[in-house]
Amino acid sequence: MMELNVKEVALPKKIEWNYEELKAEIAEKAKTYETMVYTDDQIKIAKSDKAKLNHLKKALNDERIAREREYMKPFNEFKSQINEIISIIDKPVSIIDKQVKEYDQIKKREKAKKCLELFEELNCNYDWLDYSKVSNPKWTNTTFTLKKVQEEIEGKLEQIENDLNTLSSLEAFSFEAIEEYKRSLDVGKAIAEGQRLVAIQKRKEEMERRKAEQERIQKENERKAQELAQQLAKQEQQRILEEQSQKSEEGNLPGQMEITDYPNAIPEGYQVETVKGEEAEPAAAWIRFEAKLTTEQAYKLKDFFEGNKIEFRAI
Repeated sequence: MMELNVKEVALPKKIEWNYEELKAEIAEKAKTYETMVYTDDQIKIAKSDKAKLNHLKKALNDERIAREREYMKPFNEFKSQINEIISIIDKPVSIIDKQVKEYDQIKKREKAKKCLELFEELNCNYDWLDYSKVSNPKWTNTTFTLKKVQEEIEGKLEQIENDLNTLSSLEAFSFEAIEEYKRSLDVGKAIAEGQRLVAIQKRKEEMERRKAEQERIQKENERKAQELAQQLAKQEQQRILEEQSQKSEEGNLPGQMEITDYPNAIPEGYQVETVKGEEAEPAAAWIRFEAKLTTEQAYKLKDFFEGNKIEFRAI
């Protein structure tokens, strides 16, 4: 039978030496040197004292090394022999260990296959659920029975069902939250994803609401501006008609011209500025209107403007 059999070894005796006397003497000397102050003239003495102390230190250390080597020699020989035997043992241990590990790996693969089959048998509802998302490395250990594996799989499937029910009850983006859960199997992350999308949707709706409100206000302002322009145009048109009627009666106009009832009426290609006569107010204003004229009538109107010193321009 292979076993270690070591005979009793007499340990070395305690080394006898003048430890106490030497310690007391050196301690006394050390106190003297610690408080001693050398003058410039005593530097040689200081160097001599230092050399003496270093010499004593070296003598002590050399003696320790010699005794240590002597005492450790049999032990070091024993240590070397032990290490040699250990190296011989390590070779078959390595070979055996390799075979044991290969055997364990085979058993783990067989156990993993059984766990996978058990998972596929129990997982009847979630075709998207991959075995790797729920498996546990400890399931392949020989000490972990298939019964315990089944209990853990059933527990995980039950938890998944509860989580999906929770996510399905979300008011918005439940589909996206469930998709995140399928990826991570983390209900917290899934809910956070749903909340993130809800926040984005709210910001989008708020942006669209503000945009619609701005467009409504703009259209309302445009409508009011158009109504005001139409009102002013009608007032101006009425004033022009009244002036033309008055001048026609006085013989200032060769005839009447037809003016359309369009808001912002202007003669095509012209913008006209009328300068009022003696009866009008001193200030002149640009009047925009539109008239239906033949070419001959247009030339007559031009002559009329020029004859009455009315400024006009193309627009």
